[in-house]
Amino acid sequence: MRPVLVLLAAAACDSSTPAPPAPVGGTGGGRVGVPGPADSGTAADASSPVDASLPPGCVTIGDDTNRAAVSQGGVDRGFTARSAFATYRAAPCDSSERELLLVLSEAEGCGTQARRVVLTIDEAEVGAGLIPIGAPLQLAFATALTLRYIEPDVSATDGVWGNCTEAADGSLTFERLDVGVPGGRAAAFFDGTLVDCSEAGGEAPVQIRGAIDVPLELSFEEVCDPS
Repeated sequence: MRPVLVLLAAAACDSSTPAPPAPVGGTGGGRVGVPGPADSGTAADASSPVDASLPPGCVTIGDDTNRAAVSQGGVDRGFTARSAFATYRAAPCDSSERELLLVLSEAEGCGTQARRVVLTIDEAEVGAGLIPIGAPLQLAFATALTLRYIEPDVSATDGVWGNCTEAADGSLTFERLDVGVPGGRAAAFFDGTLVDCSEAGGEAPVQIRGAIDVPLELSFEEVCDPS
């Protein structure tokens, strides 16, 4: 069994810190985006029927394998996942800041501007084997792993909830994380409370529960930017 790292610090919601390019649930609010699966080169699961109308790696949701229920104060937010995918945040090949993104989107065809749930994992954590498999990871202390629920707003700051402070609660458990393995997959389930991470703040926390299971055949090295 791989060693489990106990993460002792939490990522803060520092609105004064500039958001990185194409942020995913960034701590500074503003427009929140995510690269699409068509740009990642992530291969589709060979055992699944191929739909030429979908980007590579995009999974159309037809069962409970990929799902998320989001509520706030006992009121359902109405989120319905329609597609799921894995992708990578672009970074130079010699960078240690590359990230793996697992996304549940309300858009059909894995659109990246709809309401979505985004799980982001630092490459360093994956490469060092520090993500426990089959054991819960506490969201409040997962500094190298973020879970965000994002509601885009075309006229204002996106609504962003996540594990950006220790006030977040709950856990995330990986069943598989097969980076760079032929036929590999990323599979995890989550259950917890996410706090307001937007620049404006003031929103009540949301409760989220769900699961994601997507193809994950390529490694970080295969998708890095050689320039």
